[in-house]
Amino acid sequence: VVLKVKALSTKKAKELDLGNGNVVLKAGNKAYGIEHILNDHPDMFNTREDVIKFTRDVLENFSEIRRGKKNRPVFVKRVNSTIAVVEFEKSSNSLRVVTAYTIKPHKLEEMPLVYSRANLSGTHPTLLRAPGFLHTHPV
Repeated sequence: VVLKVKALSTKKAKELDLGNGNVVLKAGNKAYGIEHILNDHPDMFNTREDVIKFTRDVLENFSEIRRGKKNRPVFVKRVNSTIAVVEFEKSSNSLRVVTAYTIKPHKLEEMPLVYSRANLSGTHPTLLRAPGFLHTHPV
């Protein structure tokens, strides 16, 4: 599955050292991708489609980008007190999804801020309404 980071222009992605802004979500293995996410976060994700929807939502509606473990880019979406993150590693000219999960604010603050979107007004997309997922309502 190839997902495009729609919130970033190719120019901005390159400025932030994020390749061309394309995101690759692969089946993966125990270390990365869909298999890793399903195995490590069964309380949040039941199916491959859950992982794809969650990842796409964070990419399209992120509020900031931080640097996580091994200097990996981490896209962050805040909804009330819940924080959703998708962590990547660079793979040639794109980003490969390593993992996706929710995080506590104090853990997020340990990650250096790289980029913040100034204004997120207008849309608050509806996310999956399964247990463990963020819940928002269309405006």
